[in-house]
Amino acid sequence: MTEQLGGQPQFQRIIERFLENFKRIGKNNLSPFLNGHAALARTISADVRATLPYFKENQFETTNAVYEAALDYMAECLEELEPVVSPNHSFAASTMRTDGSAFSLSHLPPIRLPPFDGNYDEWEQFRDRFTALIRKNKELDDFTRMHFLSSCLKGRAAECIANIAVTADNFEIAWQTLTMRYENKRRSLNAHLSSILNLSVLSRESASELRALNDKVNVAIASLENLKRRPDDLWNDMLVHIVAQKLDPVTRKAWNLKEGDKDDPPSYVDLRRFLDSRTRALENFSPSPSAKAAPKAATASRIHSATASANSQAKCPLCPAQHFINSCPTFSGKNPSQRRDIVKQHKRCFNCLSAKHSVQACPSKYSCRVCQQKHHSMLHVNPDSSSKLAEADAPDSSSTATPDPKCDVNFLSASHTTRHKPSVLLATAWVTVSAESGRSAVVRALLDQGSEMTFISENLAQTLRARRADEDPTSLCPINIIIGADLYSDIILDGVRKGNPGLPLAQNSVLGWIISGPIDASSRDDRSNPSSVNRALPSISAHHLFNSPTLEAKLRRFWEVEELPQNPTPASKDVLCEKHFRATHYRDPYGQYVRLPFKKGPPISIGESRPRAEQMLKALTRRFRDKPAFEKEYREFLEEYERLGHMRLAAAPSDQTEQHVYIPHHGVIREGSSTTHLRVVFNTSSVTSNGTSLNDHLHVGPKLQREIMAIIMRWRQYRYVYSADIAKMYRQICIDSRDVNYQRIVWIRSCLEPLVSFILLTVTYGMICAPYLALRVLEQLSLDEGQNFPLATLILRDNIYVDDVLFGADDTFRIRQACNQLVSLLRRGDFELRKWASNSPSLLSDLDAADHGLACHKQLAQDE
Repeated sequence: MTEQLGGQPQFQRIIERFLENFKRIGKNNLSPFLNGHAALARTISADVRATLPYFKENQFETTNAVYEAALDYMAECLEELEPVVSPNHSFAASTMRTDGSAFSLSHLPPIRLPPFDGNYDEWEQFRDRFTALIRKNKELDDFTRMHFLSSCLKGRAAECIANIAVTADNFEIAWQTLTMRYENKRRSLNAHLSSILNLSVLSRESASELRALNDKVNVAIASLENLKRRPDDLWNDMLVHIVAQKLDPVTRKAWNLKEGDKDDPPSYVDLRRFLDSRTRALENFSPSPSAKAAPKAATASRIHSATASANSQAKCPLCPAQHFINSCPTFSGKNPSQRRDIVKQHKRCFNCLSAKHSVQACPSKYSCRVCQQKHHSMLHVNPDSSSKLAEADAPDSSSTATPDPKCDVNFLSASHTTRHKPSVLLATAWVTVSAESGRSAVVRALLDQGSEMTFISENLAQTLRARRADEDPTSLCPINIIIGADLYSDIILDGVRKGNPGLPLAQNSVLGWIISGPIDASSRDDRSNPSSVNRALPSISAHHLFNSPTLEAKLRRFWEVEELPQNPTPASKDVLCEKHFRATHYRDPYGQYVRLPFKKGPPISIGESRPRAEQMLKALTRRFRDKPAFEKEYREFLEEYERLGHMRLAAAPSDQTEQHVYIPHHGVIREGSSTTHLRVVFNTSSVTSNGTSLNDHLHVGPKLQREIMAIIMRWRQYRYVYSADIAKMYRQICIDSRDVNYQRIVWIRSCLEPLVSFILLTVTYGMICAPYLALRVLEQLSLDEGQNFPLATLILRDNIYVDDVLFGADDTFRIRQACNQLVSLLRRGDFELRKWASNSPSLLSDLDAADHGLACHKQLAQDE
């Protein structure tokens, strides 16, 4: 320790004399000095250090200060010998020395000069940094400043001073040119105001978002303060900015042009004077209201715009009612010859039926829709079939309602007429064409019965589309093949579907259903011709009647609504359905059996149904891959269906002529259900290959369901009430074995098993006749067994809504008696009640907890 302590003064003397010999300074002397001081401080205790002159006189700090001062002096000497620096040189040291600093900043990173490309939003930042680093740097001359300036400018900013030579005399000229171009207080002011006004509203409570909002506002306010805008000025600037943004583009441009030569932001007084002056100029420039617009050139299409008229006192000459003569039922009921006589008798115009002028002075542009002559369409006479014309005209106007003669009525009439050549839809299909090379292509073909041969085009698009008929017969895809009469007979199959007159027909073929015939060209999506919407528009006449009924009519309507309903006469089809049920239903020890109420048959005239069912099953399996939980519930539902005997595996058909109908099925999630989260729905409305569904061949049946309002009103009049649900009501009713093949489904038990067929053995929810069959079976059950359960019979007749039972009584004894009878009666038909609920907890104690544990209690408010 003594040897190390004695060596420290030697290093002190070397360091203190380093200015006398620069070659001996280096870091070789400083590093041993620092390491020695650290070692001494670690090994010598504080008490001993207090007695040593080295520590008492702070010789280490004194020597270190001498070293730092020497380094600063050397740096200044070396910098004077260096040449002029480039734009990327660090100006930290020179700038600080200009301010009289005594120490060096050479250890700081260099300050880069910012480039400027002419963006107005970046001008202020570039101006301040360039001024601090270059313009106010006294050690630089103007030539160096001009060199730095030209080096920093890019793009439009460089083009601004491109014609100014890089000389010392031109620096101030170039700087003033840039300042005049980009020093725009108005633009800066509007930018800062817009940043405040366009701040986004915070959507949630967040410290980071709130801090970001506060920072943006503070930056904008600081920028406004730098523009030397006082609080009073800010209110004026804000008002001018908001109003100017609300102006139309032309007026806003005129305002900017007017104030363009001014550097200071304008005041609101200036803006108000400008708006007043421009308003007066526009008012004086606007044409007078009586000026007529120049007529437009006639277009090729004759399209008449709609006309409207209103008249609250349109007196009909044939009846006391207030309506136009063409809306009069008496006038519409006449034939055209009689209508002509009426028009002549009342001296009305033959063209528009007005009483104010003759047909020669009629201003209307419309004419007869049949022959285009100058008379009304209702007055057109066909010499060959005048009676038929009268019959055809009558329905056109009979659709107009006949108002009460004592009512105030308003009329609105609109007409639209267009005449064009009708369009025809040609038969097209998508076909697969194979070449000898083995390559194939799916192309669009035209079926031309007038062509003797089949032709193809040179451009066949290569594609892999499915084998089907043309999905869009009106598309603009080019025709690649014309199929002539040489192949036409080979592709046409039995089956033609015709629509109403004037509509295309569908012909069945090996390519699918082919559509051809006349069409309404207005429905065609002609993307290549924007004016196609004006083609082939039909003649339209619309008559709108607004009826303001009197107090007497309103009172009569009130009593009609309040009158008790009468039992309507049952329709003939409902009578047939009821007779069918009575003749075909039966019971055995195993349950209720019914037959499906077909309109005709069986067999029935229905098409192929299995392809559609298999297609739906494939879509279902794809959904299974994405939703494993959904697949699990779906399979559990159908496994329970089979386990309960409600469906069975279909055996191989022994008779090939036996008719089978396959029903597609899908799953429905019931979020609010407490017992069954997922239910499989059987779609008996799915259309088969001939366009009909199973529901189309079934009777709906008469309405047996009571009104829900009446059921609830009866239920709420009792002091004590019960509600329950019939478990699986539809599935407790079996279908006769002769009809079960009309309820087949396809299913895959697991991913490893093949597709198999199942037969549904019970009434299937989804069938149009299912509600009738279910309620009719309950009614038949009460007829068969009701003499032993009189209270339950009344409940089944009047207090069932779908599968919910609602009943009550005014004392607990009678309601328990009704409950026992209802349970016993329903068990005679294999029906079970569940989900029991009551307004009295004591009534639930008599029932199994498993049957009412799912019920919930709800406290009703006064308005419920």
